[in-house]
Amino acid sequence: MTNPPPTNWQRETAEALLSVLQALVDELHPGRSLTAISLDSTLDKDLGLDSLGRVELMHRIERRFDMIPPENLFAEAETPRDLLRALLQASPADGRQESVEFTHLMLGGVQSFPNHAETLVDVLEWHNSRHPDRPHIRFYSDNDEGLTLTYRQLHTEAVKVASGLQNAGLQPGQMVAIMLPTGPDYFFSFIGVLLAGGVPVPMYPPSRMSQLEEHLRRCVAILDNCAAPMMITVPEGKRHAKLLCALAGSLSQLVSVEELNSAGNSLSTWGRAGVMTNAVELKGSIVGVGHARDLHGQIGINRGHGPLLQMPSHLSQEQLMNPPAGLKPTVLHRSSDIAFLQYTSGSTGSPKGVILTHANLLANIRAMGVAVAVQPDDVFVSWLPLYHDMGLIGAWLGSLYHAIPLVVMPPLSFISRPQRWLHAIHRYRGTLSASPNFGYEICLRRLEEKDTAGLDLSCWRAAFNGAEAVVPETAERFIKRFKTQGFRAEAMMPVYGLAESSVGLGFPPLERGLLIDRIQREAFSRQGLATPADAQGQSVLRFVGCGQPLPGHQIRVVDEGGRELPERRQGSIEFRGPSSTSGYYRNSGQTRALFDGDWLKTGDLGYISGGELFVTGRHKDLVIRAGRNIYPQEVEQTVSEIEGVRKSCVAVFGCIDPTTGTERLIVLAETRRLELQASEALRSQINSAVTSLLGEPPDDIVLAPPGSVLKTSSGKVRRAAIRELYERGEIGESRHSTRLNVVGLLMESWLAKTRRSIIMTGEWFFAAYAWVFFALLAPAVWASAVTLPTLNLRWQAMRMCIRWLQRATGTPVSLAGLEHLPPEGQAFVLVANHSSYLDVYALTAALPRRLVFVAKAELGRNKLLGPALRGIGTEFVERFEAEKGVKDAKRLVGTLKQGNPLVFFPEGTFTRRPGLMPFHLGAFAAAIEAGVPVIPVALRGTRSMLRGDSWFPRKGIISVTIGKPCHPSLIMPENGGDAWKAAIQLRDLAREHILRHIGEPDLGRDKTGS
Repeated sequence: MTNPPPTNWQRETAEALLSVLQALVDELHPGRSLTAISLDSTLDKDLGLDSLGRVELMHRIERRFDMIPPENLFAEAETPRDLLRALLQASPADGRQESVEFTHLMLGGVQSFPNHAETLVDVLEWHNSRHPDRPHIRFYSDNDEGLTLTYRQLHTEAVKVASGLQNAGLQPGQMVAIMLPTGPDYFFSFIGVLLAGGVPVPMYPPSRMSQLEEHLRRCVAILDNCAAPMMITVPEGKRHAKLLCALAGSLSQLVSVEELNSAGNSLSTWGRAGVMTNAVELKGSIVGVGHARDLHGQIGINRGHGPLLQMPSHLSQEQLMNPPAGLKPTVLHRSSDIAFLQYTSGSTGSPKGVILTHANLLANIRAMGVAVAVQPDDVFVSWLPLYHDMGLIGAWLGSLYHAIPLVVMPPLSFISRPQRWLHAIHRYRGTLSASPNFGYEICLRRLEEKDTAGLDLSCWRAAFNGAEAVVPETAERFIKRFKTQGFRAEAMMPVYGLAESSVGLGFPPLERGLLIDRIQREAFSRQGLATPADAQGQSVLRFVGCGQPLPGHQIRVVDEGGRELPERRQGSIEFRGPSSTSGYYRNSGQTRALFDGDWLKTGDLGYISGGELFVTGRHKDLVIRAGRNIYPQEVEQTVSEIEGVRKSCVAVFGCIDPTTGTERLIVLAETRRLELQASEALRSQINSAVTSLLGEPPDDIVLAPPGSVLKTSSGKVRRAAIRELYERGEIGESRHSTRLNVVGLLMESWLAKTRRSIIMTGEWFFAAYAWVFFALLAPAVWASAVTLPTLNLRWQAMRMCIRWLQRATGTPVSLAGLEHLPPEGQAFVLVANHSSYLDVYALTAALPRRLVFVAKAELGRNKLLGPALRGIGTEFVERFEAEKGVKDAKRLVGTLKQGNPLVFFPEGTFTRRPGLMPFHLGAFAAAIEAGVPVIPVALRGTRSMLRGDSWFPRKGIISVTIGKPCHPSLIMPENGGDAWKAAIQLRDLAREHILRHIGEPDLGRDKTGS
């Protein structure tokens, strides 16, 4: 039976659809002559539409045909014919839009957080024992309230999964791959694997079920690396089990959640610490692994990186090897156990699984909670994928810990109709939500006024923007566009993080909003100097501030030799802290490359100004497209194998696309087949190969003559230089022009390297010269302080030597506010920030009178420094013995009453991290008791010249700013004569002045940072 001929309406619809497609393809691939688009062309391999291209296509179909495409059409359609079929069956749009009614999540308060929990299992059990029926996850739905999971339901269903895993033979510490879409089964599986003693390995699911087999093949390298014996996936994946198990040597089972629930019914005995299961089933895991008695008198059976199996302490070695029937060991989770492996998305050829322990995750979640001031009445709304650290840790596990409801939708729901994200924030009064930059850009490009009518986004207090480069224009336009919907500029929070630091690393202060630094392009590109640009400057670069390190974490910027750079100098970003990974799973080579001593390399470039991190680019050739990491090397290798492409003459790189807010993937391949027909066939092959490898096509394919792929003398592809040629439009020109461009780039590169070498040589020379000069002067200073007969002579000699050192090193010291110093003979307490060993030298050189420094008693006991410090009149205080400390405080008050000025560094110590730490109250209490004024002094520049953990001095400028005196006689009446309150007020006034002038953040709330 033949199909009836198409009607006029069907033909017109098909023609209109192909016209929409043709226009979109022409825009995405300008200047590229494709074969005619037919109804059977493939959207990805033939037409080169990636996920963002599909987003734009569905948007245009919706507008052109006045219909709302089914959500699954975005993912499942493979050809224009699939789209046409859906169009012919669809009814016109009826004006339907997401509800704009508020749905308040009235949950009641939570009095505390699980602060003493050591593992994620502890966290869930803590909540389940205190408020089991509190809603935890709500799955967003356009038409109703959607499914809601409570803590009890999450725990109950996870127990079933864990029982099924145990019954299927999972051993403690074994990896379990999870390849599931966003939905209840994902959450049950992740917790269930943990409860069973396994280690979850999240993997991104296929975008289309029709390509499941192809997708599974791409994941073999990850499965081999983690050696997972099991994978939890969708039921459709079962039919590929035999193939996948044959490809991945360790994999033996593909199971669905439904199967695990059925298999787990026979195992139902559980202990508070986790799964309890029959000893007979665990007998194989017990034999030969050894045991050790813990603090509780139990026998722990340790399998290395996994949890312990706890057995009763009375068992003999023989009974351990052959447990009595019915004996039930318990899985004990420890903070040092691996919580899960985070594979950097896109890593297929050489996968890197970031090891994250329970301790890493909880440290990061707690630090982010402090930075954002999370409260139980917050609501997190997320469309982020759960296989990505930002969605998994930042959105879900952070919500789990802080007992805040998580409103979640699949990424596809957002991509197909981005208004859902904003409607969910409005509807559930979302206070926290996050997206890569491209998500904000999609909202700007896709949403019209009718899509956002009635929205109220005033509840959104923290809009995190991370996971890829933050484009300042996107953030600014989003703020402006949605201001009428109540979105506040202060809510926009560019953040910085990476999987190697669990997820979060740099967060800006709450309610600050965007901080955009305008710098001179020329100075930055030539010397790496982030010199502020004039207000009218035309040739400027703009970078977005990503905040300061999370509490307890540190960030630094180093040069090529690993030495920390001063402020406003571009270098490599490194970090350390309790969230830091110990390395990559079963990848010792990459782990070694990750570490620089006890610092970890991010692979990113940036600079620090005022304690704020500005990310400027990447060292590594990673391409981040729509939040997904793509590694050029494996794409280059694949394309190089195509006949017609010159071997090892392929370059893959990314460049920012301002229209999408993310990076475009560019493939440059050398070939001698430049005639039109042959080149189009070759381009089609490349498109198909890249799509098969990554699951998405490249954004542009450039075929160029031999010699176009620039390489170093050692044969490495120079992707940055090629990117520059591409952005100039100078690839594919005549061979003569190409040769000239290559020579020009090589010359520019050589000049840049030469400039950097000259700068580094100069820095080494300055450091050596400064230390030599210091070594010559130090004996003279020490001898003067010890031998000269009067205190004034000793001070004069010391000040003279310091000023010689200042002039010899060309270090200008500017002084402001000298008029605020009381006249000679009048006592006062001078308090200054402490940033470096140079602080004492700066004060001595700048202030024209003798001072009495207050130092810790340990320095006075030093055999070398002690005599010199005593010689210049230094007062010492005991920090660790309370009784001596009281006596020292009384002595200091006596010194003040005698008319001697005292200099305190109330922070007590200094660190390499920029910022003003909390002040001790001793200096202010002494001023109150002696009745003398407190004079705040701000020191700026000493930290950049000599860091707290470095002995490598750098050239710099030091400024000393003296503030107005704060008189106790004015403070005491305001506090009703209460000396304690008056001391606190003096402290706060002094800190306010110092913070205003040092250009560093306030670390007063962060007592863990160092």
